[in-house]
Amino acid sequence: MNYNIFVINLKRCVKKKEKMRLRLSGINFSIIEGVDGRNLNIEKLKKVNNMILKEWKDPWSGRNMTWGEVGCTLSHCSIYEKCLNENI
Repeated sequence: MNYNIFVINLKRCVKKKEKMRLRLSGINFSIIEGVDGRNLNIEKLKKVNNMILKEWKDPWSGRNMTWGEVGCTLSHCSIYEKCLNENI
């Protein structure tokens, strides 16, 4: 079976990227630059036609979504988009 492996990595996490390259040595994979939640705000989300549902609360903690979680979600969405666009 042929699998496509994607590794999401934040631009600022150079050591983690190298660690994954070593760990996946000999395996074909693609590194995708992740969306860094530290660099997000409402205005940036509006520019990419996204918003946070303010009423949403984490069912376990009762807190709102963090910017890191928003960045993580957007990073995964970019991989889904890539798969759709490239028929993967």
